[in-house]
Amino acid sequence: MMLKAVPITISLVILSLAIGFVLALILALMQESKKRWKRAISKIYVFYFRGTPLLVQMYLLYFGVGFWIANSDLLQIPLIRAIISEPYWYAVVALMFNTAGYTAEIFRGAIYSVNKGQIEAGYAVGMSRFLVFYKIVFPQALRFALPSYSNEIILMIKGSSLASTITVMEITGVMVRLRSETYAIYELVILAGLLYLLLNNLAICFIALLEKKLSY
Repeated sequence: MMLKAVPITISLVILSLAIGFVLALILALMQESKKRWKRAISKIYVFYFRGTPLLVQMYLLYFGVGFWIANSDLLQIPLIRAIISEPYWYAVVALMFNTAGYTAEIFRGAIYSVNKGQIEAGYAVGMSRFLVFYKIVFPQALRFALPSYSNEIILMIKGSSLASTITVMEITGVMVRLRSETYAIYELVILAGLLYLLLNNLAICFIALLEKKLSY
């Protein structure tokens, strides 16, 4: 039964990382903006989500925002009603917001590492700001960010276990449920640990292959 929870854990991690990746990129670019209000929003976001525990963020979203929506007119909208009735989506959003805060700092450092001479050369040959970012900055920044980002992926895989606290039946959630039904403690904990170990090592292998591909 615990093996059936593995796809839920994987989908939690992939969805939150994918959306968080885009949000983090936007936040990193906002910190590079000349407009003070954009830099301020990005810094406040990163300050909050890096400075507070993921469990607290998940609880605030699930018990706070979820309760507020449930008692508002927004509940009349079918899509919102369907989303807030499923704890899975609260976990995805909480994980996404959390990883975006950390990843934004990784991207910011990676962008700073790109050779400024190459950027100036891009502008000199008539490339637009978007093309300079897409053709010069982003590919190199991604390569610089991968080693640190691999650690963030591992942290997200392990952090997904907190989704069990809001009744999501991923690996840890199923483990807790089976433990209460069978009173088997060590066997279930060891099995859950091995599953997380397997997922983490698969993620490490994937990142290693990606690093190797981008190095050429």
